[in-house]
Amino acid sequence: MQTTCPALWAQQGGAQGSYCCTAAQVVNIGLSTQKVIPFVVGCPACLHNFVHLWCALTCSPDQSSWAEVVAVQQAADTNVTVVSE
Repeated sequence: MQTTCPALWAQQGGAQGSYCCTAAQVVNIGLSTQKVIPFVVGCPACLHNFVHLWCALTCSPDQSSWAEVVAVQQAADTNVTVVSE
């Protein structure tokens, strides 16, 4: 999280912070955002904003501020309640 989503890491208080994503999701964010680097290499602020957007959309505990949960279900593999719609 600290390497992939440094802005969210700092915002949420680092290791003691609250995050709503799995380690696998963080790895996926890192791999996926690497693909956009060639397109925004000349704009470091653009890359920062793009990565922070995906980190926040995926991992922020404040997602309810900008997303409406319509339905939830139990995840089959973890039995944790997750948003399904």
